[in-house]
Amino acid sequence: MIGSKSNRDAIGAKLTLSVADRKLVRWITGGSSYLSSHDKRVIFGLGGLAASQTVNLEILWPSGTKQNVTALKINRYHQIAENNSQGVSR
Repeated sequence: MIGSKSNRDAIGAKLTLSVADRKLVRWITGGSSYLSSHDKRVIFGLGGLAASQTVNLEILWPSGTKQNVTALKINRYHQIAENNSQGVSR
């Protein structure tokens, strides 16, 4: 997650992943504890979903902007920038 209007690390963003009839929600939080690292990736556990399945993601950025990212492939990391509806896959 890369913010442009919001803070660069997208701290405070709400991510809602829609898959089949379920919705999974994650919040991006900042910080960790003293002298430790903090993984900035947001990971959704999808169980035994087929690799060909796609999911949709709704992002509520800290700036108040809503962004929908559609047809994301699973079992991959995606880098998503604010105001770039499809992001960049890795």
